[in-house]
Amino acid sequence: MAVLQSLELINPSLDDTQQAPHARDINYWMRPTFVVPLKALAAGADDTYGAFVAPCKLQIRAAYVVDVDGDRAADGSNYRTFAVVNKGSAAGETTTMASVNTSVTGLTQYVPREMTVATAQADQIVERGEAVIVTSTHAASGVAQGEGMVVIVCKPVMER
Repeated sequence: MAVLQSLELINPSLDDTQQAPHARDINYWMRPTFVVPLKALAAGADDTYGAFVAPCKLQIRAAYVVDVDGDRAADGSNYRTFAVVNKGSAAGETTTMASVNTSVTGLTQYVPREMTVATAQADQIVERGEAVIVTSTHAASGVAQGEGMVVIVCKPVMER
């Protein structure tokens, strides 16, 4: 289950029927941060984790994977890929918003590894009500995944 750390800082006085405040309102521009816990997985296992349903239009600004269980060595053949995926409002959508793999650089315990955010701005956007997930997949025979987390940092998008 995703843990919402700072979304309430956007503006706790707004409800679903109100418009976003003016761009100069600093409380609106705080960065909503979602933390998605990852469970340990065997080398050949994959998993999908629910991250969040967007409470408003958001743009992903950064994402990190953190292994808290120990170091994971890089391996060019047997590696793990982590991805933040926008599933949209229909389950069939699959826009990768950010990803990273351990084929060249592994994971160091407690050191956040930055994911590569999609270069197309349209692929960085999640609309209000759309679901975002995190996937952990393996290549070849894979590498084990320790317990950890994916941290997703977003920015509210003001519509004009």
